Amino acid sequence: MKPLNRESFLAAASAHVREFTPPALSQVVRIRKLTGAARDAFRMLVDGGDKSLSHFEAAIVVTALVGDDNALLFAVEDIPAVRETLDSVVISQIAAEALDFNKIGPAAEDAAAKN
Repeated sequence: MKPLNRESFLAAASAHVREFTPPALSQVVRIRKLTGAARDAFRMLVDGGDKSLSHFEAAIVVTALVGDDNALLFAVEDIPAVRETLDSVVISQIAAEALDFNKIGPAAEDAAAKN
């Protein structure tokens, strides 16, 4: 088997997306695997300022949701709109799936500690 070259490696790494249908939405959403830079940006969004649950969940939704072209659906500036517009159950369901997929949070840390 031929080893990956730089371009192949970066292309393969960028293609990790999970499709998920939140029960409260009944439509498919696409969640991307965060890059190191995206994970750092997410941490900066939630570590500074607003510590509310709705901000935390909206931040991961904005950071992780992508369209069919794998481009982000939202920008950081959309966090207030996501918090104020989307049903809290939908936000929570998408956020939980994104956190699980990206191994973020106490459950992921506990699982990593056991390995």
